[in-house]
Amino acid sequence: MIGKVWNLLFGCHHRLTTRPITPVSRRDQSTYSYVACLDCGRQFYYDTRNMTMGAPVPLALVPPCHSSSALPSRS
Repeated sequence: MIGKVWNLLFGCHHRLTTRPITPVSRRDQSTYSYVACLDCGRQFYYDTRNMTMGAPVPLALVPPCHSSSALPSRS
């Protein structure tokens, strides 16, 4: 309980977010728009009709980070 109050008072307020992102996949038709907080990295559903940020995206739907980088490694 104290942790929730502390996070509410001093945690990330998600003021800086990305533009709305809508992933496009030909295989999966269940797409949704989301924004990501630039401070903490949390993703939130985004309602494109009302232009409002919604509930956090569950971690099960967030794709894992790729361990390999786009730049070639130095050998």
